[in-house]
Amino acid sequence: MPVPATTGQLRENVFDMEIADYIVMKVISTGLHEFGGSTAGYTETPIHGTKLSLLNTFIYMVKVEKGLLIADRVRSHSVSWDSLNKQKAIEGNSWNSSNLIPFMTSNTSPSGIVTASSVGSNQYGAFQAFDGKLSGAGKNVWYTNGESKGWLAYEFPEPKIVRKYAVTCGEATDTVASSPKEWFFEGWDGVNWIQLDYVTSQINWSESQKRHFPIDNNKPYMKYRMNVLANNGSAFLSIGELEMFEFGGIMRSLTGGVTNADEIGQLSLIDKNKGGWPANNEWDKYIVNFPIDKIQPGKTLDDVFHWNVGVATWCQETPVTGTRHHDGVTTGASGHRIWRGSTNTSGSVRKEVNYSNFSVSSISSTTIGYRPVFEYREK
Repeated sequence: MPVPATTGQLRENVFDMEIADYIVMKVISTGLHEFGGSTAGYTETPIHGTKLSLLNTFIYMVKVEKGLLIADRVRSHSVSWDSLNKQKAIEGNSWNSSNLIPFMTSNTSPSGIVTASSVGSNQYGAFQAFDGKLSGAGKNVWYTNGESKGWLAYEFPEPKIVRKYAVTCGEATDTVASSPKEWFFEGWDGVNWIQLDYVTSQINWSESQKRHFPIDNNKPYMKYRMNVLANNGSAFLSIGELEMFEFGGIMRSLTGGVTNADEIGQLSLIDKNKGGWPANNEWDKYIVNFPIDKIQPGKTLDDVFHWNVGVATWCQETPVTGTRHHDGVTTGASGHRIWRGSTNTSGSVRKEVNYSNFSVSSISSTTIGYRPVFEYREK
């Protein structure tokens, strides 16, 4: 199938993208996505989406704004808004590129070097915070040798740019109190430790809980450390897992407004097919009003976002009570959710890109589906 018909380029790296560029997004395992790279062995998702397994499939993501990519199609249909919400696909799931640190089996294997301010015992070695495990009544967790503060570091074989890191609490009860509360995340420039992040008030950890921390960093460092100034009350400090990523963000659904708009963009419970209100919703702002000069000559908006294929896009919002449906009925807001774009309705096909409507949130239909949005931090 053709790539999005923008004037942009196919990119391999999210941070190289300009407005109208696009990038492959692959599903490499359940719940795990990857940007860029070869699509050999992967199947392109049809432009009208699929209700089948997404494993080993790919779509294209188009850059529409700084730090914002939108899928060029509905990726999966026959999925209800309620189901998407249960999966946290509406408001968003935290998404990371692959962990830059391999699962360590010692302080130096399989690669890199793990060091720490102190170690409680060989059972709780520093590398245990990089082994990808939490099981065993507190094992597979790094503990200090009786100190409530300390540092944990990983040195790469070559410099890496880290733009996000994640900290996981151990699974044992005592790791809740010994988990970090306040720290610096730092990079070593060969002479000094450079502060990249300062975090405080990290309280109320639960066992095995993971917390994500994006940072503004575009400089490669060979060595990074988490320098903990205080924990949550224990006599010793522990970290279950410390992961580092090239970048991360949120994978979520579009906003589409809470009702229809009239011809000048004002709220209207009567008018239809005039766009959504408020006018700064993402469907209208980035899809309906995608720059014409960013579309290839002879192509249309539908060649970029494939909205005119009989499949609409679930959006985040609950409609305002009184909003008119396509057949003239009104909604009780709590049980319905907004969708935007073309779909089959009452045996006919609506073809307006700005078509705004709503359906019961529990409905599962081949004519409404999920269009991913990726939001990330970009300087």
